[in-house]
Amino acid sequence: MLSHVVYGDMLRWEECLLEAEKALELDPLSVASWGIAGTWYLYAGQYEKAVRHLKAAVEEDPSSSFYLDNLGLAYVQTGRMEEGLATVRRTSEMSGASSYGDLAWAYVKAHRAE
Repeated sequence: MLSHVVYGDMLRWEECLLEAEKALELDPLSVASWGIAGTWYLYAGQYEKAVRHLKAAVEEDPSSSFYLDNLGLAYVQTGRMEEGLATVRRTSEMSGASSYGDLAWAYVKAHRAE
């Protein structure tokens, strides 16, 4: 069920999110479904839903730097700057340079460009 990817790539958020939720209904224990749904919610600007979905994914798979990084970005977008910065920093420690751009963005968004 990759239709949510097609809809997301086309920026058709309503269809994308409906398909992501359908995937969760079909397999509510799938860490990937929780993480992907959370990521799509983040991209669609629905940050509280992104936090809820990504938190569920990270609780089940704390080694996923992708879901953890997106959770940190969602925290920043909801105004939880310190929690977001700490989460994205943790991702940088886990994955190295691949998340430095997100870490820089989070610091700028938190008005801590230094």
